Amino acid sequence: MRLQTWIVLGALCGTLAPARAEEPAAAVTGATVRAESSGGRTSFRFEALTTLPDGSRFQLQLAWVRRWKIPPGLVEPGQPDYDEELVELDREDVRAEKGAISAELGVSDAAPWPGRYRVVVTWPDAESPSDDGLARVHADVEAGDPAALPAMQAQVDREVYEDMARISQVLEGLKRRWKALGDAADATWSEFRSQADRKIEAVKTRNGRRRKAELYWMESRGRQRIDWTLQKLCPLLDKAGLHLARPAAERPPAEDMDLALADLEEDYQHYLDFLGIGKIVDAAAVDAELAAIADLAGEVKDWRGRAAAERAAWLEAAADLSGRLLETSMRLSAELPEACFARAEAVQRSLLRMFEHVREIEDGRKPAAEWEGLAGKLEAAVKDLRDSIPRVKDE
Repeated sequence: MRLQTWIVLGALCGTLAPARAEEPAAAVTGATVRAESSGGRTSFRFEALTTLPDGSRFQLQLAWVRRWKIPPGLVEPGQPDYDEELVELDREDVRAEKGAISAELGVSDAAPWPGRYRVVVTWPDAESPSDDGLARVHADVEAGDPAALPAMQAQVDREVYEDMARISQVLEGLKRRWKALGDAADATWSEFRSQADRKIEAVKTRNGRRRKAELYWMESRGRQRIDWTLQKLCPLLDKAGLHLARPAAERPPAEDMDLALADLEEDYQHYLDFLGIGKIVDAAAVDAELAAIADLAGEVKDWRGRAAAERAAWLEAAADLSGRLLETSMRLSAELPEACFARAEAVQRSLLRMFEHVREIEDGRKPAAEWEGLAGKLEAAVKDLRDSIPRVKDE
């Protein structure tokens, strides 16, 4: 995304300190901050003039400004209807040089989160009325494209899910091998470990690019939980190697491995729930159940022209088809997180309505709906569910 740049919206006009603390701050004037982008690299350039001697020390703080709406009944007369929270992104100490101060802050290879950014400058001032004895000025700039915010949030959500899913692939693969381990060493352990390390390294790399600051909850908390999971997963793989790469006679006690695996599983599921993911979806398993539903729909269609003439056979087939639909629907729901249940129910209802269509023909009634319309609704419901399933490509 091309980053638009706005020059300072306001300098020496803030809400961080009483006016008395900023009015005498003539020692720093002309404060400006601008957002810069070049070659996929973004940063914030701060500049100001100062009358203090060269070498004088200043502290700069770059923050993203989060605004909270104040309920109308709590707004003080003549005051703004919002409060501000500064989410710190970067901090740097600089010294005056040739009557000026400048710094590049918040260097990142990620596009800036849309919103207002503020650089706050503080320096020691014996005459400052502030409790900490510091004088302050600040400058603001708007950066990023607000219209891009929903897409940026969706991308963060998707990528956090993908990284948690890749961790799940490693964890589930380890569990299967541990469960199947016999007296002999696991012949393909080295290959599995190499693939696991590659997945983990890819997750680490992307997780390291996520912002620590809580500009967007899913990004900062996702980074934290992924990091915590990897801190246990990597030692667990090392521990597993002492078992799976050796014959039974050379292994340590299995209890330690069982406990470590159970501990990580518990934490991992807790993190999934905390992040609102709940469950990593096995897309291939979901596709298999949807294919089974499509086969059932085909069998129901075959009975449209036969049900009335072959009543006894139809009644027997209908009972079998209904039972298989119920089993398939239960297996499908078991593969899905709660957020997808409504879509799964829409698939089930569409197929049940096709059953009803055939029953109406078998009873000699005119169907309440055309078959083509019912088939179209099933197709649309299946597509809606399939499209809602995250699909994680192997790294």
